[in-house]
Amino acid sequence: MSSTTTTTSYKDLPEGKSKKAKFFNPPNRLKQKVGSGGLPKNIIEKAQEIIDRNNADFRLVADPYLAQLTGAMQSLSEGSDKMSNREKCETLILPVMQMKANGSTFKYPVITEMADLLVHFLEKIDAPDGPALEIVKAFYASIQYVLSHEMKGSTDPKAKVMIAELEGVVSRYFEKYPKNIDPETAQIRQLK
Repeated sequence: MSSTTTTTSYKDLPEGKSKKAKFFNPPNRLKQKVGSGGLPKNIIEKAQEIIDRNNADFRLVADPYLAQLTGAMQSLSEGSDKMSNREKCETLILPVMQMKANGSTFKYPVITEMADLLVHFLEKIDAPDGPALEIVKAFYASIQYVLSHEMKGSTDPKAKVMIAELEGVVSRYFEKYPKNIDPETAQIRQLK
């Protein structure tokens, strides 16, 4: 039993039928709902003024995230085997990302910079082993110090020294523990 397949060429279309493809642009429902364009300059300036006048105590914002970080460190120190290594790192990353996002808004760019460095470290490691948790504790202590001494702004020389030291600690960790780099992160680095 043989079957024949016939293919129709666009040349075989009856006259009057378009030989070109038609493109349809579906309506952009989201754009219809919210509109288009950016915010007017006066609204942006007003928002910036509010941020500049913000006198809220960042310690009150940071405390729950520091508590969450402490809980995650304690849980991981006790040896939680129910989570994958990536999940373990993510439990540490979440509160740090919140501090990174909010630090500069509350006039603590040093905390934003420290948190950014810690997030990059935690994203690169494969597993939060004992030495990695010691580094997280060092970052925690540094952030606590910045908050307790109200080191606002980015010009404090002590803050610059602290950041340089934390960068050094991270570099030395990867020199000493090169096998604890997340394979996916290493692969992404090789592709670039």
